Amino acid sequence: MRKRNSQIRRYIILYWVYFVTSVTLLFIFGITFFICYATSFQEKVTLAHLVLLVLLLMLVLFFRMNAYHFQKYLWKEAARIRVSRERQQYLNLKGERQFYD
Repeated sequence: MRKRNSQIRRYIILYWVYFVTSVTLLFIFGITFFICYATSFQEKVTLAHLVLLVLLLMLVLFFRMNAYHFQKYLWKEAARIRVSRERQQYLNLKGERQFYD
């Protein structure tokens, strides 16, 4: 049980790291996109700038998909814990004692 809790805590930390990183990179992408296309820097934008913007957007998607993966896992764990608690309460009401690991 202790190993499971530490794994859940580690996944929560990883989820927040990936989520905050993806939001930060998305913010940087938005600022860079605005600078490249809404200011006088627009005349100096080269193909290299556009490729870097695409790479930045791909990095944002990578971090966001990783965060989504951990979020999905944590939702499954929460559902499993809730079902286990409901099952335990049901068994306690029936008077049966059963131990789970």
